[in-house]
Amino acid sequence: MGNNINLQLRSKILDIALNLEHGVNLLLLALLSIENPQRKAITNKSGNISFKNKIDLLFDLDVLNSDEHKKFLLLMEFRNQFLHNIECSSFENAVKLLGADKEKKLLK
Repeated sequence: MGNNINLQLRSKILDIALNLEHGVNLLLLALLSIENPQRKAITNKSGNISFKNKIDLLFDLDVLNSDEHKKFLLLMEFRNQFLHNIECSSFENAVKLLGADKEKKLLK
């Protein structure tokens, strides 16, 4: 394996993504008054709703505005490149993989 996969950057992105999703879970549990410890939809277990679905739900509940929703979606696209694409070892690689329109949105 001669690829430089930049584990330091990927680890930081994973750490941020995990903490962000945890915060979103806590927010949804509070907003929806869910106290069931055996809940199925908002958990860290398999079968739960996806992070994108959680962000969409926050938008539907008017917690996120359209601009904030778009920022979360952009964040997810970059996160997914770093976590699922071995060729993505830098933000420069991510921009090349995602395209110039994503670069403009990221810089904005």
